[in-house]
Amino acid sequence: MGVKDQIEKYGFIKLDNLFTNQEVKSLVDEVTAMLTWPDNPGEYWRYYEENTDLKILNRMERFYEYSDVMRKIIDHPKLISILSIIMQDKPLLFKEKINFKSSGGSGFEYHQDQAAGWSKYAPIFWSVGIAVDHCNEKNGQLEVAKHIGKAREQIGEWTPLDESTLKDLEFLPVTMRPGDVVIFDSYVPHGSKPNTSKMSRNMIYLTYNQKKYGNLREKYYKDKEKTYPQDCERINGRIYKYKV
Repeated sequence: MGVKDQIEKYGFIKLDNLFTNQEVKSLVDEVTAMLTWPDNPGEYWRYYEENTDLKILNRMERFYEYSDVMRKIIDHPKLISILSIIMQDKPLLFKEKINFKSSGGSGFEYHQDQAAGWSKYAPIFWSVGIAVDHCNEKNGQLEVAKHIGKAREQIGEWTPLDESTLKDLEFLPVTMRPGDVVIFDSYVPHGSKPNTSKMSRNMIYLTYNQKKYGNLREKYYKDKEKTYPQDCERINGRIYKYKV
């Protein structure tokens, strides 16, 4: 079964050995370095854990222009070739982020990416998850649910999936090594549990749209900047709520 058939049937596909050992090492080293980057208004975006007195980084976004290593991975010929087959069009970068889940870090509620208002930009997207660390049950690995019933149906809007929906879904844990890749579309329910280990569980997520819908990245980030800017650009006293 080819990659397009697999993702059509299941909604996701896992790929090993897509990148060389040197590319994986460079990627891991770069993400480790990015943890120490300073907050810089107007540049890459950094978000921190909420509801804690400690300043713990849990996410970075919009870094394509600031990292040669990341740019090479985002534009990697092998990755772009596979996405082109799956998407039946040239893939264009829609957004990019790193989820940092340190020891004790919180999980991500089960959700569909499309529910985060993405339909105003395009009807479907594909995300590429790349493991930076070993991802397993103890440190809160990614969990994905197969397409069941009505494939690619939007179940919720601006909210995680509710209990009545979750009871009908079977989530499959995706154990990964550094450099392993999982590709899924924006309707696939997914999430993760907290990191109960002493090790980090960091993941890169690159999201692409079909070329026929245009270059949407700049518009997406301009819209997001208005409603959920990075921590160092927020106005004191204003409440910012992360929805999905």
